[in-house]
Amino acid sequence: MTQISFEHQIAYLTAKIDIQFPNAPPQNGTGFFYTAPLNDGTGRSITLLISNRHVFLDQDGRLNPLAKWTISLNRKKADNTPEFGNIIPFTQVGFGDRYFSHPDKDVDLACINVSNITHTDAFFSYPT
Repeated sequence: MTQISFEHQIAYLTAKIDIQFPNAPPQNGTGFFYTAPLNDGTGRSITLLISNRHVFLDQDGRLNPLAKWTISLNRKKADNTPEFGNIIPFTQVGFGDRYFSHPDKDVDLACINVSNITHTDAFFSYPT
């Protein structure tokens, strides 16, 4: 397996987030990946895409169940390096139970559970 430098890996901590709300212009932002342990004694973890709360909310500041969000990542090659330009889009309508925001409304921070991408051939990294 080919090793890539920390400096190269850090570029894959972030992802562009595209969100289309009904009857509104598309908006986008960025987020970064983070793996969070479940602390349930199993050693399992979840993968989160962390961003600002306002990135996920509609123009009225609400979480819209009809919002279509997409993150696009490079495909992972067999040697565990990114295949530049071969993009895999992950699209879902609604955030449902995947969305978590900071409990303090004055803190502009939220995340989406994107653990489903960990079992694909998408290339991304997260801080360890």
